[in-house]
Amino acid sequence: MKKIRVAYIGDSPFLHTGFGNVANGIMSRWDMDRFEVHVLGTMHHYIPRDTAPYETYEPVPHNDPMGFRASVTFIQRVNPDVLFLIGDPGTLRNRFEGIKFAGMGKLMPTVTYFPIEGIPLNPHIIEQARFVVGPVTYTNWGADVLREKGIEVGVAPHGVDHADFRQYSREDKERLKAIVGWEGKTVIGMVGVNKRTNRQPSLIETARVIKDSGVENFVMYLHCQMRGEGFMGGWELDWMPKEFGVEDHIAFKPGQNEDRYFGRPNKAEVDVFSLPLPADKKEAEANLEKLGYIDILNLFDIYIDPAGAHGWNLPACEAARCGVPIIMVDDGFARHEIFSDVVHMLAPTASEYWHTGAVLPLVSPKKMADAIMKMIDSEDMRRVYGAAGKAKFDKYKWQPTADYFAEKVVAADKFGAEMMAKLANRKVGKDVQDVEG
Repeated sequence: MKKIRVAYIGDSPFLHTGFGNVANGIMSRWDMDRFEVHVLGTMHHYIPRDTAPYETYEPVPHNDPMGFRASVTFIQRVNPDVLFLIGDPGTLRNRFEGIKFAGMGKLMPTVTYFPIEGIPLNPHIIEQARFVVGPVTYTNWGADVLREKGIEVGVAPHGVDHADFRQYSREDKERLKAIVGWEGKTVIGMVGVNKRTNRQPSLIETARVIKDSGVENFVMYLHCQMRGEGFMGGWELDWMPKEFGVEDHIAFKPGQNEDRYFGRPNKAEVDVFSLPLPADKKEAEANLEKLGYIDILNLFDIYIDPAGAHGWNLPACEAARCGVPIIMVDDGFARHEIFSDVVHMLAPTASEYWHTGAVLPLVSPKKMADAIMKMIDSEDMRRVYGAAGKAKFDKYKWQPTADYFAEKVVAADKFGAEMMAKLANRKVGKDVQDVEG
């Protein structure tokens, strides 16, 4: 049986970015007896030691992190039957423009998976969806927005079983806290790239409001780099905790010098529960750096998400699988559909416009602080939201979504073959006319 040659372009499936986890969740579960998958891994600058199960793997140069220039030569080299793209609509738009400018893409069957994060919807995003044989988005709400504009689009949810996310016992959780120097403290956590829409500075200000309210025994942990990405509107966070008077209450992701997109390994390389209790802050920070990502999620007593936009928000789902109760801004859109039945949603107190023109819902630090303190004071509230989130997202599996996209790729390949046959017939007809003429 002929394998379908697929060219994937998007965040590397070997990275722990949101899109990277999505790519891994889908393609690593495909039957490679049916597909020959070639990968251009954006945001990734070297070839991993093991690139299985992919036929070829190509990283991007440092001066082209999104692979806009590399995409053209990659497609020319692979000569795919089907192009598979994962990314936000703005990135996909730029990628399509580059492909079309190079004279490719008009007859290339393409399957895409992308979020709709807010409204109003930029018309350029609508046009890129028309260019695709198999457009798929994350939520029913996003699909309805596109269908209102005349775009037929599929819907596929994320899975949350790309790692062994699980809830630790209360005893293990308290032991971990002691190992990193947070014994007896309430840990409020947030995971996300340091970028404008994730609004990490608002959490530092939230910590100040909590402290000024008389609560001292807490840590606000931000799982991000202190220096953000310029092209994402990231923040310089290193000076802010001291400026807000909460330097003893703010902690950042360990390993600030590690590859920011490769991220923490899900599983620690050592037995974390055998680590000695720290004698000082330096030893506590060294212990924190030895923890895996799942260990870190289990440090959290509360997960707080102030972001103005999310496609799906896998980190919140991962935290939920670890039994962590969640507080989140209610966007009224995608997140409302995914989370509203199992998390404590906060109505926006303000809004601003994103560069796409979409409205970003914002929640004030005061409102976030009030919600956090209310949850700190209520063990029942933490237990109910924690159990509800875990029960829901333990059921979200990648295999059905991987199977869905496998069939999308097969359908796109069939469409491409049919189009090429029609073109060949037209050419034969024209040649006959030329000869008879």
